[in-house]
Amino acid sequence: MGRLEVRVDANAPDLARRTTVLAELTSTAASLHDIDQRLIDGAATDLIEDERALFRRSGELAREYLALLPRIALSRCPLTQAAVVAPVDTAGLDGPWWRYDPPLRPPWERPSTLVALTGALALGGAPEHTDDLVRPGPAVPYVIPRLVDDGCVAVLSSLPIGAHTGYVIAYFAERFDAPRANDWGANQYPVDGGWDEVIEDASAFDFDLRPYVERGQLRWIAPGDQDLALHDDVEGCPYVDLPGLRAPQRIEGGQLW
Repeated sequence: MGRLEVRVDANAPDLARRTTVLAELTSTAASLHDIDQRLIDGAATDLIEDERALFRRSGELAREYLALLPRIALSRCPLTQAAVVAPVDTAGLDGPWWRYDPPLRPPWERPSTLVALTGALALGGAPEHTDDLVRPGPAVPYVIPRLVDDGCVAVLSSLPIGAHTGYVIAYFAERFDAPRANDWGANQYPVDGGWDEVIEDASAFDFDLRPYVERGQLRWIAPGDQDLALHDDVEGCPYVDLPGLRAPQRIEGGQLW
């Protein structure tokens, strides 16, 4: 089976403004780094006000970036039928939404049954250049067996991320008390009152999706389906046996490692 094609969502960000904001964020960060270094060296004690102004501007730009993020209907809970709608930077991997540690993401309302929101990404060309470390998951979708073995039902869907294809693997349960999974592309996941994290490598992932669909542990949503209709058949599933790297990807400086 070849690379999965996903239709572009009409809920697209303002790409021109996003480019401008990201460029100024990068410039501001570089200026702050320069001032910090000079203050450490004791060579620029008169630049403290400039540093404060840059911090304020950086905060303004970060808030504007977050406001530009489109809210995407990513998945649907098979238990309650509630849609999972979240802010995602779908323009490319160069936005700080994709920064691994820490990502820049706004708060959003998660369905009470959503246990974890993980993902994978198949590159559709060279990755966008960013100085931040990006870890978008493997190149093909997978299941985390410990989550479904503890009672979760997984739902697999897809969406375009710039020229790339993103895969969302969401996990749902009425009640779940075990460790969860880091959010897609992030080094942590939210818990009441803060954050937690798990450390998982490729050994924690199962890329053979067929048995999970057959056992009813994995449902899927067709690419481009705005209605988020859930399917449970194996033969019609477009995500089974996709080609690609079955290990976590690490992108830095526009290079895949």
